Amino acid sequence: MMTTVDEQPPTPRKLPQQERSQRMVKAIVDACAKILETHGEKAFTLPLLETVSGVTKGSIYQYFPNLEAIVAALYDREFETYTREGLRQMASHQGSYTLRDELTFLIDQAVSWHLRMHSLHSLFHTRYKLHYDAGRRFDEVFDNWDVIERFMAPLVAEELGEGTTADPVQQAFLLMETLNNLFFSTLSHYPEMINDPRFHRQLLDTCMALVASARESYREEIPQPKLAPSAKNR
Repeated sequence: MMTTVDEQPPTPRKLPQQERSQRMVKAIVDACAKILETHGEKAFTLPLLETVSGVTKGSIYQYFPNLEAIVAALYDREFETYTREGLRQMASHQGSYTLRDELTFLIDQAVSWHLRMHSLHSLFHTRYKLHYDAGRRFDEVFDNWDVIERFMAPLVAEELGEGTTADPVQQAFLLMETLNNLFFSTLSHYPEMINDPRFHRQLLDTCMALVASARESYREEIPQPKLAPSAKNR
């Protein structure tokens, strides 16, 4: 078992306020993306960044303390774009997916996000992957409760079916917490399992078992019909 340290990536020195400085910072981050995708992480150097971005070293360091902080800014931007597209897809297939389908989608999204991170900059991903865990970052950037109520609770309600007093919203919350915590713990202690389809199935089965357990635990007590007295007791 290998435990990964939860390191925090470097942050910008300051945020751009004026439109001109915003364009400049965008040019720096765009250049970072282009270099990593075209030439690879080993080619990501300050001289090449100056050339591709058209921004001088002094201006770059005015906003970023080092190259890692620029990669972190790119990852933040990538995550927001990636997640908004995931939410759009969830909305597009709403009403046609079962709970199992949706959980499979969420697991696939989390795995593909980490593959995207690793493909951009493997050393940065290895060092800061816990900070950029999909579930954790989603809670920090977006409204997790909105996703629970809009997308997950209706599917949980269908899975619970009739004859149970379990609250679908509450169960959806517990389900998402379980999914996120299990994924994060695996990323922390057994990162090599993240890309293993067997782990994906086990994670999916664990989540479905949680809902099945709630369905049984909160099953309504159905009154049993009273038996008519037997002939000998009349």
